[in-house]
Amino acid sequence: MLDYLVQSPKEQWAQTNYFYPLHGKECKQLFEVRFKWKNVQYRPIGFFGPDKGSFTFVLYAKEIGGKFEPKNACEAAQRNRASAVANPGLCYECDF
Repeated sequence: MLDYLVQSPKEQWAQTNYFYPLHGKECKQLFEVRFKWKNVQYRPIGFFGPDKGSFTFVLYAKEIGGKFEPKNACEAAQRNRASAVANPGLCYECDF
């Protein structure tokens, strides 16, 4: 799934069953990648940036009963996003 996203133009990510924008004021500019493994719904959360053309994962969450675990996932992701934007050197490129 990540291989597919990496090889696809980012404008097409929203047309997949894997990538969704998050909603609500606390989740502004955040996106989730959805996948299921061993009956657990995983939801890594990220944003476009800090560098042009990049997507950065900032929090690893799960979905349990239709809600994120941890419960403050968007707030924590926003803190991590702010840290990544302020300190892009802390971000590492992954080869999938």
